[in-house]
Amino acid sequence: MQRGTESKERFRSAGRASIYLNSLRLFLALSLSFALFVLFVGLKNPIMDMYNFRQTQTALTSYWILQGGPWIAYETPVLGAPWAVPFEFPVYQLVVSALAMLGVPLDVAGRLVNFGFFLGTLGPLWLLFRALRLGTASYLATAILYVLSPLYLYWSRTFLIESCALFFSTLWLALLAHYLTRGGWLSVPGAVVAGCLAVLAKSTTFPAFVLVGGLGTAWTLIARLRDGERLTRLLAEALILSLFVIVPFAVAWVWVGYSDQVKLANEFGGHLTSTALSSWNFGTLDQKLSLKLWKGVIFARMVPEITGSLYWIAIAAILFSAVSRKSLVLSILALIGFLTSIIVFTNLHMVHTYYQVANGLFLIIAVGIALGALFKRGYPAISLACLIAVAVGQVLFFQETYINVIKNDHAQDRTLQIALIAKAQTQPSQSLIVIGEDWSSAVAYYSQRKSLTLPAWAPRASIERVFADPQAFLGDRPLGGIVFCANKVTEYGTAAPLVQSFVADRAVMGEFGGCQLLAAQRSS
Repeated sequence: MQRGTESKERFRSAGRASIYLNSLRLFLALSLSFALFVLFVGLKNPIMDMYNFRQTQTALTSYWILQGGPWIAYETPVLGAPWAVPFEFPVYQLVVSALAMLGVPLDVAGRLVNFGFFLGTLGPLWLLFRALRLGTASYLATAILYVLSPLYLYWSRTFLIESCALFFSTLWLALLAHYLTRGGWLSVPGAVVAGCLAVLAKSTTFPAFVLVGGLGTAWTLIARLRDGERLTRLLAEALILSLFVIVPFAVAWVWVGYSDQVKLANEFGGHLTSTALSSWNFGTLDQKLSLKLWKGVIFARMVPEITGSLYWIAIAAILFSAVSRKSLVLSILALIGFLTSIIVFTNLHMVHTYYQVANGLFLIIAVGIALGALFKRGYPAISLACLIAVAVGQVLFFQETYINVIKNDHAQDRTLQIALIAKAQTQPSQSLIVIGEDWSSAVAYYSQRKSLTLPAWAPRASIERVFADPQAFLGDRPLGGIVFCANKVTEYGTAAPLVQSFVADRAVMGEFGGCQLLAAQRSS
């Protein structure tokens, strides 16, 4: 009688689990539908929304690759000749260019590829959870919160490299976990290739994944040593595992060295090498320890953008991971991954809101693991209630923060309009000098003209040389016009009088919103 009762109870429990998992699958399907809806809202709009300077820089590279430009020392013609000032290797840009060659408009292609990598990351994420035996509930909860995250919903529909780097970094971690838990030699070359593509696509995304993978590897090897496995075998295993990291970082070292040398050939590129940007990228110790970072940036900005308006429920849910030792350890590892990127590249994360695409997934994983652990412990209703609450908060935050930005087509943006005027008034073989747009690529991209967009941070001596002989900075592209936005002239500081003198006595070929297209030659 007792056995029959236990059998019925197990059957009921299995039935409830099946209903719960099917509910999560339906929830994920609805979440994916919402994400696709967000993608198609404003899909064909100009990429002049948030951080358009970075979006158009990426797009500018893709455009000139399409025009037959080089793939390695690729051109981003915004700082004058020579036109190559490479940062990341153009993994993403080459994929975008390939799609655009099929007839897809370039702005649309950039968004589609970024979004494709965003959704594609669900694959490596599934492989990771499977390798770690975290269960379907944990994966589905994580996938739902990832797809509905305001941060990912918005930035995954932009013309940026972020999701590409995230995809390959997640794939690297998943293959590492697969090798550690299940073996299989195919994981080794797969992880090496994924790691190389990750670090080339964007070098600042990969290190946090390496730290998490390294800690997980150490934990696994130490556990196997305690279980009696021979030390010599483990050392051989560690040697193989070192390839997962050594090869990608060696490739990154070669690329950074090469790209820095290419930049040095440009008058302004020398200010953008890895050495020159070191303090900008890493920030200061004061920043890392500041209340502004931990309270004002991480908790007040990053956490809500990742987990939504009801972020406190997501944070509280992480405590559920303590119901089992395994889920607790993995959640802690995920939180380490989330914080590592911020602590290392502090200034970048404080200044650029899109940088959290690199590490926000770790915070979501920590929440998903905890909700899955709660389900395993026999509390599916509480787990589902928390998941729904956080997801609703994510959608509400997205509606309040991003939806109007997406709907705005920015057709009357003055930078876009003056770029279109420059395109109409100059020849494709000509070039532009742009003053008053810092070193944004927006004018160069939408005018489809190579340019010297004179940065506000340029040394006075460089500005003097440009104004003394503009053509020397434009290669074989004759100067076709000067885009001048007068209200930004004060940003050039002591060089502002030089700017005013340079633009004086030139005919106005077109103007919009305070920006003018001036003739290349002075009026006689």
